Amino acid sequence: MLSCVSAEESLVTDFIQRAMEIFQRNTLGPQKYLNLYRKYTDLLNGKSDQEVSGFLAKIHSVDAFMKVSLWFCLRLSSPVAE
Repeated sequence: MLSCVSAEESLVTDFIQRAMEIFQRNTLGPQKYLNLYRKYTDLLNGKSDQEVSGFLAKIHSVDAFMKVSLWFCLRLSSPVAE
């Protein structure tokens, strides 16, 4: 006959603690993977399109156009903090 197991038993608490440690170690990889794509969020939600359209709706000098173009390029090429 099987007896009941209590959540406070050391075997159970040790098992739960070990499972949580394994889970936490295994979530680091996916989080780093997601961080790689965080810089593209504005492209996906339309914010970048609105910014570009807003800029192009006005008349700007070539110098201003170059600065904004460089800003967008740097924004996409800069590393994301992990």
